[in-house]
Amino acid sequence: NPPVYPGVACDLTGILNPALNYNTVMDIDGNTYKTIIIGTQEWMAENMRTTRYRNGDNIHHIVDQTHWSEMNEGAWCYFENNNSNKCPFGNLYNAYSVEDSRNICPVGWHIPSDSEVVVLKNYLGPTAGGKMKTLNPSYWWASNVGATNSSGFSAVAGQMRTSDFSNIIPLFSCFFWTLGPPSIANTQGSFSILGSNAEIFLSDGTLEYGYSVRCIKD
Repeated sequence: NPPVYPGVACDLTGILNPALNYNTVMDIDGNTYKTIIIGTQEWMAENMRTTRYRNGDNIHHIVDQTHWSEMNEGAWCYFENNNSNKCPFGNLYNAYSVEDSRNICPVGWHIPSDSEVVVLKNYLGPTAGGKMKTLNPSYWWASNVGATNSSGFSAVAGQMRTSDFSNIIPLFSCFFWTLGPPSIANTQGSFSILGSNAEIFLSDGTLEYGYSVRCIKD
């Protein structure tokens, strides 16, 4: 078995819902994550921070804009390439990293399918996004519409990467990969939550975009 690194646990003070009970899971890097049961599903309540696949192979850490755009293998970065964004925003991963059969989720967990996101969305109702966003204004812009975090999902505005970080409004949004079949070539399924809205949106993301990852329990 690959060695487990001495990872980190992020300080989630003011991010989680203190009225709910959370479980814990550890990734291959030794990072620990809070998890939350929502209906019939158990989700990570934090964004992934692993730098390795489940088997111990490294995921490419790409800072350079051109190199990121040209990658056709799994890659990750921090938002704005600033490692202080590791906690609590997690890493941003391109679609190749979530499609990889080596799996970036811990054992017993997987990247959600579109249908699993729809189950979550239907369970939480028309204001699902609001029920999934942390209330803390440090992690969303001022008009965090509909935020209650009643689900405990505790979403923070982890942003995204296109080729670089230009034209991205800080603390406005979070995007998460799914393994849903894309409707357009060279894209991958995803869902997003916005500061300006209380809904969840399912859409396709370009393969080289950097999105957050939340794993769901098998």
